[in-house]
Amino acid sequence: FWGRFDREGAVRLARVLRLYLASPLLDALSDTPDANLRKFFLHVLGNMGGEVISEAIRRLNDNRWYVVRNMIYLLREYGRKEYLKHVRPFTRDKNKRVRIEALKTLLHYGDREGTSCLKAYLKGDDPELMEQATTLSGTYRVKDVVPDLIELLEKKDVIGSETYHKIPVIRALAQIGDTRAIEPLKRLYTSKSLFFRSALNELKVEIFKTLKGYPADAVRPLLELGLKSKNMEVASISEKLLSELYPSEDKESG
Repeated sequence: FWGRFDREGAVRLARVLRLYLASPLLDALSDTPDANLRKFFLHVLGNMGGEVISEAIRRLNDNRWYVVRNMIYLLREYGRKEYLKHVRPFTRDKNKRVRIEALKTLLHYGDREGTSCLKAYLKGDDPELMEQATTLSGTYRVKDVVPDLIELLEKKDVIGSETYHKIPVIRALAQIGDTRAIEPLKRLYTSKSLFFRSALNELKVEIFKTLKGYPADAVRPLLELGLKSKNMEVASISEKLLSELYPSEDKESG
């Protein structure tokens, strides 16, 4: 209740009393159904130091998935790389949300096993894990999975169901900004289809919306191609981005 009126005051008091409050607060975190209250407890716990971390490690054995997920979160946000040995086994947990939380933690610390796990999820047959892995690839800018993302980008779309999966891939590649993606993006942009034209056009627009994430010289040929597009949105994005990337040339042409 106090935290609603003086959040940082409550945090400071909890830090002073951490030896007494760590375990009760972790219990409260595990038992409350209120999402906002859980966020507050996590914030307080994260500022209480090593006592919380050792207790969080002990609670990784809890049989409730959401408790384990919260403990992994604490280890990621407030722990150290040395604690990853406690987290790695959870990338194979039966609960997907726990697996993703563990994967986030490994990627956060640049752990090699995190990259291996990411590759496995991207190549797996679980659409939910693949989408989560795609998003995390971009968030953590994992260059090692660029070939895997390109493979997903170039996957043949037989029944028109791949658009939903390819848009996150395009966004993740742009966040990483690796120039290896430019040629595959160009091939996708210049591809034609008698079917699923609407879906393909959606992908093409997304390509141009995300080109700002790459080095200017790498995307220039694609932007110049986009200027000639019959798709007005693609042409407009191309013109605007070219003028932003090469303002001096824009003035000269004016």
